[in-house]
Amino acid sequence: MSIAVGDYSFKGPYKFLNLIEDLPGIFAVHYYRDGNYYLLDVDQADALRSEMKRHARQDDWVRFSRGTLTFAVYYTGANSEPERRRIVNTLRRD
Repeated sequence: MSIAVGDYSFKGPYKFLNLIEDLPGIFAVHYYRDGNYYLLDVDQADALRSEMKRHARQDDWVRFSRGTLTFAVYYTGANSEPERRRIVNTLRRD
């Protein structure tokens, strides 16, 4: 499975964080309703699953969701943190 976020193909969407690997990358939080996915947040982390479980905006994801909360990830592997931040900034502007 994959879902487009900007020009990137993210793995997912997943309903459960335990399906996400604890690897470096970028994550997108969506909610699903009436056959559509609506983007709520995008961020990056060195260890995706761990960071998503304790993310500071987690309460906002729940509060602003109007459907089923889902998660998608883009594993960056060897990409550096500055590169992940650049991608996140680009996605947030789009």
